[in-house]
Amino acid sequence: MARTHRSISYSAHQTLSDSGIPCVPPSAKLTETYGKWERGGFIHAFDPAGSHKIFLYPLSLIGLTLQDTVEVTATFDHTLRVLTPKPRIYMLSLIRYLLDRPISDDSRFHVHSDLLGFISFYLLHDTPLNTKDDELEDDESEEDFQKRVEEAVHNMKTWDWESTEERFLVIAERVVRDCRTISELSSCGQAQNPAHPSSPRAETEQ
Repeated sequence: MARTHRSISYSAHQTLSDSGIPCVPPSAKLTETYGKWERGGFIHAFDPAGSHKIFLYPLSLIGLTLQDTVEVTATFDHTLRVLTPKPRIYMLSLIRYLLDRPISDDSRFHVHSDLLGFISFYLLHDTPLNTKDDELEDDESEEDFQKRVEEAVHNMKTWDWESTEERFLVIAERVVRDCRTISELSSCGQAQNPAHPSSPRAETEQ
């Protein structure tokens, strides 16, 4: 039987549950604000307070299909093979989602956070947050950080971008160089919403 977007999401949900990371119900308050982004998948919490969560969504929520994924080894269990979106297609889907919605649309929040996380950990290889202390260790010089940014941009440009996607490559490079511009991504003619987070580095410096 062919695997569906929902069955893959359920498999990941079961894997997390079996690994001691329980599924938790969506927050009524957040559901009222973010709608389908709280109801559309599974939510798992690392801690009883639910301050650190994993959100599992079906691919279709951001316009992806199984053909847009690739099989990789799970980072949390090297005996498992999991499907994950191809980097270029995943980044494109997030950028397009944001461009298609006004800044005031609350559904942008999770997509904004996912794009920021993708840039931070996949492209820039940032050190994960110490979830025990809620602290981000950052003694890196600005020069070294900019070197990582240049490497990230270079690697991103080697992806198999299509000629019709040149506009999105320009946008992708801009948000990698300055994650604060993610909150400006909209084709709906609205000004930047300063309430959205910018980047781990920018947040710690504010």
